[in-house]
Amino acid sequence: MPFALKIRPFGADSPLMLASRPLRGLCTIAVGATAFVSFGQSVAIAAATASASGSGTPSSEITAETSPDDAWATQRLLSDAFTNVTAEQILANSVLEAPGSGEALGPLQANLSVVDQNGAQLLERIDDAGIAVSSSIRATLSTLPASADPRLAGAPSLAVYEVARSELEALRSPIEATEQRNQPGNPMVALTVGAIALAALGVIVALLATRQSNRDNELARMAWQDSLTGVSNRRRLDLDLNRQATLGSAPTAVMMVDVDNFKQFNDAHGHALGDMALRALGDELRTVVRGGDVVYRYGGEEFCVLLRDSTVADAHAVAVRILDAVNQIPLPVDDRLSVSIGIADGGAADVVDTLVDADRALFEAKRQGRNQVSTSPASGDD
Repeated sequence: MPFALKIRPFGADSPLMLASRPLRGLCTIAVGATAFVSFGQSVAIAAATASASGSGTPSSEITAETSPDDAWATQRLLSDAFTNVTAEQILANSVLEAPGSGEALGPLQANLSVVDQNGAQLLERIDDAGIAVSSSIRATLSTLPASADPRLAGAPSLAVYEVARSELEALRSPIEATEQRNQPGNPMVALTVGAIALAALGVIVALLATRQSNRDNELARMAWQDSLTGVSNRRRLDLDLNRQATLGSAPTAVMMVDVDNFKQFNDAHGHALGDMALRALGDELRTVVRGGDVVYRYGGEEFCVLLRDSTVADAHAVAVRILDAVNQIPLPVDDRLSVSIGIADGGAADVVDTLVDADRALFEAKRQGRNQVSTSPASGDD
């Protein structure tokens, strides 16, 4: 016996709202971290100036005569460069993987621009400090080509980013022993590192939030759509029946559609061809029904059509078109599809009872020989 499941999809304690809480928290973190980026860059510039005036010029050669302050400044500069190259590599890869353009690429390109500008500032500080770096490091810290299109034509390859990260790791490793022995207490340098790290974190979190939003959109689509046929699923039917029932006496028709002898079809031709037939039927139903009608997969080979503001006469005209269209579905075997259809109408408030009447009419269409339309005796126009 058909029934309607009463659900509350938009309540604060609904499954959809509860599932979205982690994403909302992630987006909040992304907004806060991204807002801190500009502050972090200003602090970084100020800290670089203070460090340059207070600790001398760092050298790429660490010797016994190298002061702890010089070693610390060089270590911090190379660490900052490593962090920046890592962030730019992640963003560049994401831009290359992003589908299409517009909404998908906009946030990624904006964040990539922030990291790119920060990298150029770091490279300038590295050059001023006299630190010798490879062409790979220089390419990944330099400003991206102005002519680069949204897919980063002319930018370093992802392999170059990986080489640069490895080389920066190797450069900073010999300095770590000096740093561990005697770390100068320069709060401005520490704040610089924190600001840059937080800026990179904001970029990465924003990227993750964008990806999560795309996944959530896909999950929302999957929640209401039948995966095989592409029509609305039973869960969506239950929701729409509940909504329709609140519309009082508005005329509402329901159509139940069932494939004739589908078990024999599957046994004769296999389940793969049976699935193909159901997909083709779903396509035909969506094509033949009117603009405001909604097609649902009710279960197995049975479908339901909800026709709002319609009488049984309106539904009958649509059902006749469906019979003809289904009989003409091309199949790769010497066989054809047919359906039996039951229709009924009533007030919107009684839509669940109308569905039951349509299901009974479907049974009558089967009993009378299949491949035909049967109207419920309870409908206004038999």
